[in-house]
Amino acid sequence: MTSPPPADPSPAGPLHDHAPSPPVLTSVRIVCRECLPVSGGDLPFVTRLLDAFLDEFSDTLTLARGYLLSDGSLRLLQYLAAHERPTTDPTLRRWAFNDVVGCAAAKGDLEALQWLLESYLPGEFLTKAVAEAAAGGHLHVLEWLWANYRSRGYWRATEMGRAVQKKHSAVVAWLRDHTVPRPEFAVKLVKDVVCCGDLATLQWLIEHFDVGINRALDLAAGKGQWDVARWIIENCELEAYPGRAFSRHFHRAAGDGSLDFLELAISHKLWTPNAQAASWMLSSAAAAGHLEVVKWVHEEFGINWAGDYYMKAAMGGHLEVLKYLHEKRLRNGSKRSLMDAAARSGFLDVVRWLHANFKQKCTTNAMDWAADGGHLEVVQWLHEHRSEGCTPAAMHLAAANGYMDVVKWLQLHRSEGCEEATLGRAAESGHLDMVQWLHDNRHEVFSCPGAMDTAAARGYLDVVKWLHEKRRGSCTIEAMNGAAACGHLEIVKWLHENRSEGCTNAMDIAAANGHLAVVRWLHDNRYEGCSVEAMDCAAKRGDLEMVKWLHANRTEGCTRRAMNNAASSNHLKVVKWLCRNRSEGCTSDVVAVALRYSYLDIAVCLHTERFECRYLEMNFPLWISRIEVAEWVLENFPLECKDCFVAVEPGDWYFGDWVLRTNPTLAD
Repeated sequence: MTSPPPADPSPAGPLHDHAPSPPVLTSVRIVCRECLPVSGGDLPFVTRLLDAFLDEFSDTLTLARGYLLSDGSLRLLQYLAAHERPTTDPTLRRWAFNDVVGCAAAKGDLEALQWLLESYLPGEFLTKAVAEAAAGGHLHVLEWLWANYRSRGYWRATEMGRAVQKKHSAVVAWLRDHTVPRPEFAVKLVKDVVCCGDLATLQWLIEHFDVGINRALDLAAGKGQWDVARWIIENCELEAYPGRAFSRHFHRAAGDGSLDFLELAISHKLWTPNAQAASWMLSSAAAAGHLEVVKWVHEEFGINWAGDYYMKAAMGGHLEVLKYLHEKRLRNGSKRSLMDAAARSGFLDVVRWLHANFKQKCTTNAMDWAADGGHLEVVQWLHEHRSEGCTPAAMHLAAANGYMDVVKWLQLHRSEGCEEATLGRAAESGHLDMVQWLHDNRHEVFSCPGAMDTAAARGYLDVVKWLHEKRRGSCTIEAMNGAAACGHLEIVKWLHENRSEGCTNAMDIAAANGHLAVVRWLHDNRYEGCSVEAMDCAAKRGDLEMVKWLHANRTEGCTRRAMNNAASSNHLKVVKWLCRNRSEGCTSDVVAVALRYSYLDIAVCLHTERFECRYLEMNFPLWISRIEVAEWVLENFPLECKDCFVAVEPGDWYFGDWVLRTNPTLAD
């Protein structure tokens, strides 16, 4: 063995900025440096052993998971592929292949795609590549797939719709030039195109397919695509006049301010609103402040219907609309106070105008609600110009929301005071300055049940300390439970040192929410412990570190729900660890649950590792939506296939052909 390098004579302190290596890596570095020969041959069996010693992830990472976790590392993909077991299920390989191909295509990673298609699994059909590349807007990937693998993937299927949804116009234009969707996809594509407002592609579809014009118009109006809707009305022949069924779109157009569409639709007699429907249109326009639409509806249909348009305009602060409605003497159909509504939203100009021009009064709600929103100018104006006043709710709401200026003003100018729950509400919201002010300046006998509990759960340690000193009875076991559940370790420690209430299921909830530091502290400092819920819930989150810690440090263990939860939540690493380190197992129907969500890697693991999963037990009809899953089920559970159904997407000709060739009874 060579001698260690001489000590560094330089002053103490790190030579590098990076943190020291973990102990395991330090050990491996020493072995490599001191034990392996510097020159003259190597020891391949030693390096292989070191590699296996360090490799804690390849057994639990699928290609897709590894690719996503490493932000698209081709080197990691190649490493995972090189470490695949020779006994890996071939169907599982195809499933994993298509998953990672979809990820690489979505990222636009042509280098990874080339390696996957040319080296990893040549010849395999591509179920995701084309659609994912289109959805990601990666034209260079589509061009490469078209030039080299046109017969190996889904073309003329969902790719154009995916690109339309993401508004990748260059990709859509390229697809229009190179592909024509299969007829069974055209209906869905029309919906995507119209709902996204892609007029150019809609025009192209109308040229190539028998597009339902009425349906397209209904979709365009329903999604507020008024330019598309106007083009359809002006350039296409409707199969039939839509009539009353189209009325809801008039209300939306009025609310969107689309006067051009309304005028065009009326001129083409798509629908003629009656008085009530016109009133609803007017209300929609008033709520959004579209004065020109309000004027047009009123002039076009001569409305004399008592609607809620005044209220809608007041709530939105649309003063010009209110003035127009008042000028035209339209009837107000709302019995609620307009001034209350305007004050609530802080529209002082509207409040002033209503005061000067309307006989309708306001109520105490006006000042209460203005205070709730922190609208001090409105509160002051109401105090000076109105006689209704307010209630204790004004100060209560302002304090709860932290509006100190409003609270102080009310203290000086109003006599209503606040409520006995006000201090507690301010404490629950973390407003310590407000809590202290109320305590020092108000004479109410405050009641604060649960205030410290809520403040602790929300992480307001300063409020918790103050309540402890001034309101000692405002705490229960829920304070520490809530703080632990939300990961507020400092509050948990403080409560432990300064309060006697303790906790109950704090460790369970902390474990379920992934707060390992809290769990460790509770384990070391509290006696309540946890239950099987801790590991069961940690497994459901996929929190393997928490599961391992509970296994090593607690005796409660878990139940079969732990593995069931991990499997149904797609946490392969947790499933494998539980299989190898715990004896509780799982229920026999968990494989069917995994298959239902197309978690084939988990289904294969359970089928291999657990005796209770050697048979496919189903408490529900099993619908299968991926070809690889269907292949695996048919190969491993041929007798149980009578209770399975294959959900083939419309137009998925590759999967559909496989079903008809293999077992027609599976098809839906």
